[in-house]
Amino acid sequence: MTKRREGGAAEEARAKAHRAGVRWTVAIAVAVSLSAAAGAAVWAKDPDVVLFYREGCHDCERMDEVLKPLEQQHPDLVVLRLEETANLDLLWRLSSEYGVLPTAFPVIFVGASAIVGVGRDKELELRNAVEDCVANGCVSPLTAAVEPRIPWTLILLGALAAVVLVVVLL
Repeated sequence: MTKRREGGAAEEARAKAHRAGVRWTVAIAVAVSLSAAAGAAVWAKDPDVVLFYREGCHDCERMDEVLKPLEQQHPDLVVLRLEETANLDLLWRLSSEYGVLPTAFPVIFVGASAIVGVGRDKELELRNAVEDCVANGCVSPLTAAVEPRIPWTLILLGALAAVVLVVVLL
């Protein structure tokens, strides 16, 4: 009888540990899903200008000083400012599509133009690209980042959901 009780207690302990593991798995799955949903930000209008900066970058501040009056002058101009460490994937995808290397900061995408770094020539290029974009319209740089390729994020989330479902059902 004692062996049976010990076996029952051991079985109960294993079941309790399994339920705790399932709770953690579900919590992780929910967190991953929420972070993926948060990463897919939706703007009211696609940005005309995408600016990647580094925190504490004086060159980035200098180019932003060029961009701010243009934003005030053209209220319909939509500028998306992204910190590079939190958005490396998008930075590299856009850089690849535009055929540039992000060797200096800021990296700015306007319509069909990519501007890397700072300098008088870069300031003039930024002003001209923005003015051209406002006057003639331009395609959002983010359209270049849209991949009609294999949706790995969706596939991984589906696989994760399947694993969670199997774990919960077992």
